[in-house]
Amino acid sequence: MSSGAFLMAFVAALVAQHPKRPASGKFRELASVPTNNQFNYAGLAGGSLNVALKKHLLEETQMVVENDRVGVEFKEFMISKSQNAAQNVCGVYENVRIRFVARGIASSGEPPQIVVEAPCRVSSNDASVGPIWVPTQYLLENHPKVDEDLVYEYSDQLIQVKNLDGYWPEEWVLDEIEVFSSLDKKESFQLSFGENHRGRTHPLTFTLR
Repeated sequence: MSSGAFLMAFVAALVAQHPKRPASGKFRELASVPTNNQFNYAGLAGGSLNVALKKHLLEETQMVVENDRVGVEFKEFMISKSQNAAQNVCGVYENVRIRFVARGIASSGEPPQIVVEAPCRVSSNDASVGPIWVPTQYLLENHPKVDEDLVYEYSDQLIQVKNLDGYWPEEWVLDEIEVFSSLDKKESFQLSFGENHRGRTHPLTFTLR
């Protein structure tokens, strides 16, 4: 075998033993979550845990704005369930649901709503869950009818729009965040921003136009 052929065979063997790993992308594996997470509520349960999670979501949730969409994200946290070891929030609740309502508008007594359901995933760059996106430009390109409920798929998210009166209201405010498990209906936590608005200096809003 020539020296060139030998070198090529040697390199091929190394590649076979150490295959290139796929890019991790924007989201990291839960196994890489640090155990010293600054928002560690693993020692809490019952009412104390509920109070801590409400405070966390009120203080650590923010909006992300891009040209054609807006998103909601919140800082990750650690909890434990059923006396198990501490887990990342997405290890207990594999889904996130957010709800926006239109400001000052009602159709048949109910405010227009945009509800987005997405997998619970932790961003690799800033340890936040999300963003959970509302594709504003895509919604504006679809003209709603009176009392028509709309359902869209956007990436791996499910978007439901309810109680519209034939047009898109401009002003929307974040009304609710819920983290929940599809496997165990008892595993869920819900925060209504409408009931707890005093916990924030200002509401989380976006304009659709």
